[in-house]
Amino acid sequence: MSRRALCRWCIALAVFFAAYFILRTSRAAMNWLWYGAVLPAEQWLGRLCGRLTLSVGEVLILTAVFCAILWLANVPRRIIAARGRRWGMALRLTLTALCAVLTVYAGFCLTWGIGYNTDGFQEKSGIHARPSTAETLAEVTAYFAKELAACADDVPRDESGVCTLDRQAVLNRSASALDVLYDEFPFLRAETGGAKGFACSRALHRVLLPLHRRAERQHGQSGGLSAGHCMP
Repeated sequence: MSRRALCRWCIALAVFFAAYFILRTSRAAMNWLWYGAVLPAEQWLGRLCGRLTLSVGEVLILTAVFCAILWLANVPRRIIAARGRRWGMALRLTLTALCAVLTVYAGFCLTWGIGYNTDGFQEKSGIHARPSTAETLAEVTAYFAKELAACADDVPRDESGVCTLDRQAVLNRSASALDVLYDEFPFLRAETGGAKGFACSRALHRVLLPLHRRAERQHGQSGGLSAGHCMP
């Protein structure tokens, strides 16, 4: 990448992050960006990717990982070949890698970050958290545990107690999993299609889970995110 292109990349990232961190403090601005631009784009992309049987998100992630590996393997050769300007080449490659990482982070800010800073479930539903006693929490926990136990026999299991539901059947029903809630909470309707299984689910889970937990710690609430926010 040329020095001019790298400078433009850095400037574009600086402008984006400056605008994002300034606007992030404005709930009105975040709501406008989310519902006016980001959410419609995500829903359109989700419907588009939903026509395919494979997970587009998984393909993109694996492609990015393989490209990163090939690029890193090529770094020593480029530095050695840059005789007389090896430090300059090393600096340029370092800036390129940094810009690539920041670009990925910018994507998370644009999708998850804006959603985390919109009106949350309390504002949308009118159901607000209230002070509660330990006894009340214990009663509520016991109620849900009782209801869960009552449903346990509805889940097919083998002799070891392991669920034997067909994985693909569960994924196929994911698009309608929240239908019973849409009448009361219409804002939960994502309209992005159902979830898809990842062929490399265990490896991707280990990669993506820390990112999701970091976003939760950073923003402290789920904001506009819903069950439909998943890989297309």
